[in-house]
Amino acid sequence: MMMVRATLVAALLCSTGAQAQATYTNVKSFAFTKTLPKAPVDGVNAFSAATSSIPAFGNANGGALSLGLNFEGTSDYDTRALGIGLIPPDTMGAVGTTQYVELLNGSFSVYSKATGALQAPRITDSSFWQSFGQAGTGGDPRVLFDSRSNRWLAIGFGASGANLNIGVSDTDNALGPWKTTVFQGFAPGIADFPTLSISGNSIVIGTNNFTSTMGGFSYSGTTVNVLKYSDVFAASGPVAGNVQRFVTPYDSMLGGTDSGYAIQGVNRNGGGDPVKLVAASAFFADAVTYQIDNAGKPGAMQTATQYLTDTGGDTYDANGPGRQPTTNGSARIVATSDDRISANAWEIKGKIYFVQTVTATGTDNTVVRITVVNKVDNQVLSQTDITDPSGNFDFYQGSLAVNSSGQVVVGYNRSGSFVTGIDGRISIFARSFNTNADGTLTETGDILIKQSLVDDYHNGSAQGANPVGRQRWGDYSTVTLDPTNKQAFWVLGEFAREFNNTAGGHPGGSGFGRWGTFVAQVFVAGVPEPSNWAMLIAGFGLVGAVQRRRRQIAVAAA
Repeated sequence: MMMVRATLVAALLCSTGAQAQATYTNVKSFAFTKTLPKAPVDGVNAFSAATSSIPAFGNANGGALSLGLNFEGTSDYDTRALGIGLIPPDTMGAVGTTQYVELLNGSFSVYSKATGALQAPRITDSSFWQSFGQAGTGGDPRVLFDSRSNRWLAIGFGASGANLNIGVSDTDNALGPWKTTVFQGFAPGIADFPTLSISGNSIVIGTNNFTSTMGGFSYSGTTVNVLKYSDVFAASGPVAGNVQRFVTPYDSMLGGTDSGYAIQGVNRNGGGDPVKLVAASAFFADAVTYQIDNAGKPGAMQTATQYLTDTGGDTYDANGPGRQPTTNGSARIVATSDDRISANAWEIKGKIYFVQTVTATGTDNTVVRITVVNKVDNQVLSQTDITDPSGNFDFYQGSLAVNSSGQVVVGYNRSGSFVTGIDGRISIFARSFNTNADGTLTETGDILIKQSLVDDYHNGSAQGANPVGRQRWGDYSTVTLDPTNKQAFWVLGEFAREFNNTAGGHPGGSGFGRWGTFVAQVFVAGVPEPSNWAMLIAGFGLVGAVQRRRRQIAVAAA
């Protein structure tokens, strides 16, 4: 049996000026398609994917979740006002001590964490890099807040796609000075889809590499770039000269090393070796893990890859486009992306957490799959799917964060076919879980954050017309933990704004679809600490003893 994996595409849709409102120009795209053999599976997996039991449509009170401050972030209208039109936004942001930073394709914005108000005029991402000494074309940004140093860390394309900028703020104020540097990501072409993690004493940046050819670009493998934490957060500014590179060429004959693609370093606070890595397999519908031993030291080495759910075979199907409730011919067009681990992965107390968008074998709906892995032996402890058993809805663009108590918040998009009484427009949700001692997850809440304003989002053509081109979405969302409150998680996702036409309040507009982003503070009810549990149990025992004593007295009196 042969299976065609989803096409990996890095596309930049770029246009400026009034003319660009009506047409998309300067389109650059590069892709490869993997044809995968369906390998025989030996034995049976030692676990099965659990299915989310809370209704997939949100609820009024959210269970253990409650919604705090929430506000609209940057939209396609905002970036076009800056002279840039980019699809998708690459939805990226993070929360700090007093601010929320949104760094997207095309813009840099800083909001007050108390009010949601912009603290300074929005600028282009290129202007952000240029203002701190780097040539910046913008695109594929990542940003994190480092609670150890109380400083911001960001990356993005440099003067070309071959180079990557690194920026570190001087303080916890993202509007203050930043110090920056640049390093060569992939000289022959483009260091695409860069990922970013703060992994103990290392900063890890993974890239998908595309080589420039006569016909455009061809996929040629991946690189894991490891930098010392002390070099990146140096007082004088980040230093990238000591970067350690681990390059894995892509072998289309499936005979090479499978180090995955869109490689994510696993975020963790403090600690030394090793640097843990997770990724979607480059060859199969599966996930892989491996590590860098002695990172930042002579003799640093990348270990062999370990498949998480198989010994080399497909464990889920390729993803199809997401459904929408419209009946005008564009009901199933939104790109749910492939199975790449596009958002942050986290390690908490020996457990590694990450999410993927996958399609369970034999089904036709995408789900957000949460995987929990034992850090020591790389064994999968649990997999939980956020899904809808009715088959009417698709779930995609998931991201998560985890606090020190093992509480997980997952942000994601959900959209679906027309169902009476249930709105299928693309919406942003959050769902929460508690981690059990064995690594399984128990759901605790589910809440709707933002619903799209239209039911038939598409780009490249006017409302009511047939969609034109690949309908990009995402390419990721983000959830980050508040550094000042471990019960507060900040969710950033994409939704569909009104069409750019007269009916949408834009006379003379192109009529095209427009994306928006939305930021929400989500609170999770706390769980008792172990010492508190002991006190509660003792208290329950005392209550029980009193009740038994009262019953004995009552019996004696009778």
